[in-house]
Amino acid sequence: SGQFVNIFHKPNQLEYNRFGFIVGKKINKKAVARNYMKRVIRDVFRQFNNSSKLDIIIQVKKNFHKKDYPIVKKDIHTFINTHAK
Repeated sequence: SGQFVNIFHKPNQLEYNRFGFIVGKKINKKAVARNYMKRVIRDVFRQFNNSSKLDIIIQVKKNFHKKDYPIVKKDIHTFINTHAK
């Protein structure tokens, strides 16, 4: 859980991670902006090859833009370093 995202996780019995993204209309009414946030989060997770087998739910807490990318990336890095190793 960081400034922009809440991350929930639970181990699964599969050989890979599964992801779910929650970006509600309360965060931003425009679908383009919500899809941008999902793409950014998906891209950050894609950069890491971890061997953990988790079901991961990422809930966006507040709207973020390109200038906030380093903060979002840091929030996800913190989660990966503590839970997904």
